[in-house]
Amino acid sequence: VEASEAAKTEADSVEPLLLSASPASILPLCSIDPVTDGSVMGCVAQILYHGVFRPVAFFAQLMGKLFDFFLGYSLSDESYRHDFVQTGWQLVRDISNIFFIIIMIWSGLMAVFNTSNVSYKKVIPTLIINALIINFSLFATRVVIDISNITARIFYNQMVVKVDGTVQDPSKSVSGYKPISESIVSSFNPQSIFSGMVLDKDQVPGSVSGSTYKSDSDQSTNVDFNSNQSNVAEDVKFKRETREYAGYFSLVTLVAIAISFAVAMMFWKTAFIFVGRVIGLYVAMIFSPFAFLSRNNVPLVSKIEGVSYGSWLKVLTQYALL
Repeated sequence: VEASEAAKTEADSVEPLLLSASPASILPLCSIDPVTDGSVMGCVAQILYHGVFRPVAFFAQLMGKLFDFFLGYSLSDESYRHDFVQTGWQLVRDISNIFFIIIMIWSGLMAVFNTSNVSYKKVIPTLIINALIINFSLFATRVVIDISNITARIFYNQMVVKVDGTVQDPSKSVSGYKPISESIVSSFNPQSIFSGMVLDKDQVPGSVSGSTYKSDSDQSTNVDFNSNQSNVAEDVKFKRETREYAGYFSLVTLVAIAISFAVAMMFWKTAFIFVGRVIGLYVAMIFSPFAFLSRNNVPLVSKIEGVSYGSWLKVLTQYALL
């Protein structure tokens, strides 16, 4: 029975801190009474853990879910097949056809009165060709997007996400896509520092005893804070009621807080980069008819910033390659 309990304890020690079922088993003991086990530093450590680290870790977890969703969403083919894109494209196409008629009339007047350097013979063939390919502008834009997404999905689908050595099933995740953020977060496992390496095993429920660390009542402690190698060689362990362990726990918790917050910000910024990619590609698809109409320096519309063919092609390329 003791062997099975010890094996269970060793398995628990490799769980990520965010998913730990009983973090109290590694927390320093809190006490303001010098007679009882624990220390004031232990109280500080618990406040840091419960009051700061857990909220920050929860925030990082939420940002990770957001990152996973928008990464998978931006690479999904279904994301660019919504009805509103087709409706918006049809509206812009109809407006472009109106501009086609206006440009034809304007070009004819310029040719009759000879008030412009624009060649009527060059403008009309270009304008007619542009008016024809307007109807294929959405298809052409989607081809560019699909080529980009297919290339990205080759690498995305090859990624095997593992958390604690277990391959994660994307269909069981909250976002429905690969939980890449969980793999990133689980790579930093502070609980393994608190349990297996520095915490005396008889302090963890269900584990076997065997510590050589001496309590505060024994002044001849063997802990050498300047030499980790000597501590490992002498099998020195901490007890949860000691001030040393509370200080060590607080220090590592502060590092974990900083890392978790930095990771959360990274997830937040990266997620909205993919949000911007999706929105940018939506805009490129909807306004593609007007961009195709302005191709090859067509009068009146080719100089409009933002919707001209040159500007549109630049935006499409940037977001497709993002």
